Amino acid sequence: MGELDDVSGKMVGLEAELEIQKRAREREMKARLRAEELLEVKSRELYKTLEDLKLAERNYRSIFENAIEGIYQKKPDGNYLSANNRLIEIKGYNSFEALKADQENGLDLFYVEKDRRKVFQKLLEENEYLSGFESQIRQKNGEVRWITENAHIVRDGNGQILYYEGTMQDITPRREAQEALQRNKEELEQANTQLKQTQTQMVHQEKMAGLGQLAAGIAHEINNPVGFLMSNLGTLNEYVDTFKNFFDCYDQLMGAIQAQDANDIDLHVEQLNALKTEEDLDFILEDIKQLVKESVEGAERVKDIVLGLRNFARLDEAEIKEMDIHEGIESTLKVIWNAIKYKADVIKSYGDLPRLVCYPAQLNQVFMNLLTNAAQAIDEKGEIRIRTCVQNEQIVVEIEDTGKGILPEYMGNLFDPFFTTKPVGTGTGLGLAISHGIIEKHNGRIAVQSEVGKGTTFTIYLPLRGEVEDV
Repeated sequence: MGELDDVSGKMVGLEAELEIQKRAREREMKARLRAEELLEVKSRELYKTLEDLKLAERNYRSIFENAIEGIYQKKPDGNYLSANNRLIEIKGYNSFEALKADQENGLDLFYVEKDRRKVFQKLLEENEYLSGFESQIRQKNGEVRWITENAHIVRDGNGQILYYEGTMQDITPRREAQEALQRNKEELEQANTQLKQTQTQMVHQEKMAGLGQLAAGIAHEINNPVGFLMSNLGTLNEYVDTFKNFFDCYDQLMGAIQAQDANDIDLHVEQLNALKTEEDLDFILEDIKQLVKESVEGAERVKDIVLGLRNFARLDEAEIKEMDIHEGIESTLKVIWNAIKYKADVIKSYGDLPRLVCYPAQLNQVFMNLLTNAAQAIDEKGEIRIRTCVQNEQIVVEIEDTGKGILPEYMGNLFDPFFTTKPVGTGTGLGLAISHGIIEKHNGRIAVQSEVGKGTTFTIYLPLRGEVEDV
């Protein structure tokens, strides 16, 4: 019984050990299966990663080769480690090998400016990064192009420079456009200068045209005083002959007195008295005073007209001066008086005006145009009223006529060049356009109000402290 119990116990122990081994094998099998599954998953992931890397490399290579910008890696000495197709094209080569061959043979001049590479290298190494570096390069065939570069430095773990990495763009079309724009700007400035010169010439031509139209009247104005000057001089010449005869008798009397010849003395005294009575010397003496006075007035009138003509005929627009507006109006009236005096009475209402910094000759041209137009607008006898004042830091000049007025449909075109309501041959159509331009260039403005059958008023506003533009 005892042995049987021992065998039975051993059997139980063996079964337990077998069970333990069985479970261990099952755990091992599960672990192996799990490891195989994990290995398969990792293998798939690794494969996918490798595929992704290959795809990324292909994508990078595609981007690198097909980029619209040149992409490169190069050593500090300028030799390229790599370059994409666009960079090779920008430099005018067919292949990277051809580019490298020229570099190795020292034929790659690249930058047009001799020291441009050194400037590029210095700026890049000072800042680690360089953006928008513009240069001119010479392609393989010798053609010069404009490029812009962006670059940064790639270093090793010790901080030593491995290479430069960057991009390059051909900006020749942009630079050519900029240069064309600059040329256009210069041409525009030249055209503006020519336009200003033309405007100055037009002002002068219009001024002379206006004076030409007034020439007959001015000649009449000069002929009047010159006529009575000539007449007075003729009368004075006759008076000189009379006084010559009188002094001849006087000399003869003095000779008789010295000779103590009583008969001759009486004779010459009678001759002197008779000559004095016949020629009415008292009247002559009074008339001479009047003749001299009239002649001086006539000479002053001629002087005023000639001075006015000289002021209007000169080209002194480039000279800025202080001007008394009232003196300008008065000098203008003297020049054109013959065109006004038979048509209108001039009524003046002058305010207290400060002197104005301006171009006096040009403002006189404006006054002449407006006053002449006012006179021409009056069919029969009328009035021209001139008013001046200071209002809102502006000198205001009003020129009003009692003429026939302007039709409403013409009001919008009054200041257009060559527009005129006058009959053919009597107006150039430039007077108001030029006047408008002159006032604008004095930083002022000109306004007009008109009523058909009653008259027209032109109002000029000139700022007291406004800067005058070059004209």
